[in-house]
Amino acid sequence: MTDALRFQRSSDWITTRINLQPGRDALWKALDRDAIRWAIGKAERQGLRFVRDNSESAVHLFYLLFARTRRAMGIPVFPRKFFVAMWRHIIRSGGGQLFLVYQNDEPIHAMICFASKDTFIPAYAAPQNRWRKLYPSEYMFWNSIVWAIEHGFRSYDFGADSFRQEGLLFFKRKWGGVQQRMAYDFFLHRAAALPQFDSSAPVYETVRKLWPLLPDTLSRAFGSWVTRQLS
Repeated sequence: MTDALRFQRSSDWITTRINLQPGRDALWKALDRDAIRWAIGKAERQGLRFVRDNSESAVHLFYLLFARTRRAMGIPVFPRKFFVAMWRHIIRSGGGQLFLVYQNDEPIHAMICFASKDTFIPAYAAPQNRWRKLYPSEYMFWNSIVWAIEHGFRSYDFGADSFRQEGLLFFKRKWGGVQQRMAYDFFLHRAAALPQFDSSAPVYETVRKLWPLLPDTLSRAFGSWVTRQLS
């Protein structure tokens, strides 16, 4: 029956989840002292600020940071209207949150998170390479974890990552996350093979090398078109 309906299974993605029920203090003590806790402490000493801002203007700020992040990674960015629609239909109604990290008045990280019942999901992150030595990513994740605990969530789902993204998976394990391989079944309608969703796959190699060379304006202008072609 599966072959007749042209279903194909993919198990190339791994999710990382943190159980939030032990509470803030227990989770803090469980973090690696010489890596994660040290980084968060340094970020605090540098005066970083964690801000929740669900305004429409914050979504436009997020997009500018996100486009810059994706260009540096060699990954085409989704169109601005995608995130504006996300704000209109999800964030504005309370189904999502937008967090920003500032140093003084400079935004150096942004993240959009979703809520799914008792699970909190950091969905789109925009760390800025220029500020990485201030550890804004560790500071962002920890404060969003604390926010989720304080608002009654029971788990924190880092989302799915390709098995090829070993560095990212290692980073997420440092938070005490439990990793599990996920399985997806796809119905192939008029297609011989699955589309390529993994931007770390070899098919993306040329794009990832060339994309950081583009100016921000061009990468944003052509990002959505390139994304459609590769998917």
